[in-house]
Amino acid sequence: MFCLQNQIYMLSALFAAAGIANAQSGMAQPDEMTDSSTDTHVLVESLISGHAETIWGYHNNHQLSALVVSKTIEGDYQNHDADVVEMSLHDAMAACERGDINLLPLDEIFSAESDLGDYVWNGLQPCAVGHSVWADIITFDNTMYLDKTAPESIQDFFDINAFPGKRVLKRTPRGLAEWSQMIAGVAQQDVYPLLSSKSAWSTLESALQLLMPEVIWVDSDRQALELLDNGTATFALVSSYKLVRQITEREESGLPHDHYSVIWSGAIAHMSMLTIPKQLSQSNTQAIIASEKTLDFLRYVVEPFRNLRLSSAFGYAPANKSHVDFIEAQYRHALPINLQLDSLIWSNDKWWRESGAEIEESFQAYIRNTGAIATGKN
Repeated sequence: MFCLQNQIYMLSALFAAAGIANAQSGMAQPDEMTDSSTDTHVLVESLISGHAETIWGYHNNHQLSALVVSKTIEGDYQNHDADVVEMSLHDAMAACERGDINLLPLDEIFSAESDLGDYVWNGLQPCAVGHSVWADIITFDNTMYLDKTAPESIQDFFDINAFPGKRVLKRTPRGLAEWSQMIAGVAQQDVYPLLSSKSAWSTLESALQLLMPEVIWVDSDRQALELLDNGTATFALVSSYKLVRQITEREESGLPHDHYSVIWSGAIAHMSMLTIPKQLSQSNTQAIIASEKTLDFLRYVVEPFRNLRLSSAFGYAPANKSHVDFIEAQYRHALPINLQLDSLIWSNDKWWRESGAEIEESFQAYIRNTGAIATGKN
């Protein structure tokens, strides 16, 4: 049931995974988004990556469809007509404090009180409800450790003497900066405060020096996994949902896929939150109550089993944990679920956008000047 399809990253996968009849393959066209006057329609825009790319459509008969829209700068969601906006955790928390998004009547959205207790950490907020969870992880080729101790921690990943082999890293300090604080002995809850300190770059530079000359710089998860699969590298930093999709593709192609193991200690977790924005056309002093059609949409997508079906369709874990045992066994080790949730660092995308420029600039200058192996873009 939760076996992902080869084209799972296509929005059409949402239909099949949700068991929705009469869905069209590929991207829906705008005229597919309309229905009779008796139907309601909700637009959902995603701002997770700093711009809006996707809209979901919802009708009373519970058909979902999607189309690509023009990109919108994050934070500018009030200037278009989305009924629901998908945001990162910390952006949703900040928008709630500013009064840019509505308080949610959780008792009206959830059908059972027990549903409220099954969410991951911070999955329920006054103005937002979590939907999908993924993580930046270190995956490694476990065939290299059949007769010896396998790495289990971020500290092990940075120990190239005890655990030799090439490390494939993407050209970004995100993840690496947080891990540099961890191997310096910083507690997880103190990582972002210390990343704001003057010593943050020197701590990251010292951590990178531990990995040289075993680093291969790449631009994408697919490149990283290819280098792992062909034996060029032993470790790769990738997104968990990309690993899930890779497992699916290899399984469908008849290729082995059980050589991937994951270091979950210190993995950098992300969560998409569903929010209801206040529109600019509304007075800031006016009490804004979400329309019944929008609340009905939220009721539909956050229902625990449906949350699982929709999130797993794209290789994500659900924010509601109640049905994760239905996920097929070959994917569980690659998803932030069960005990794998216990040792995560929750990413602060807001911190990176507002305070990460200095580390980003120093990092990019560093990798330009190092002798590490680099690959070109696809």
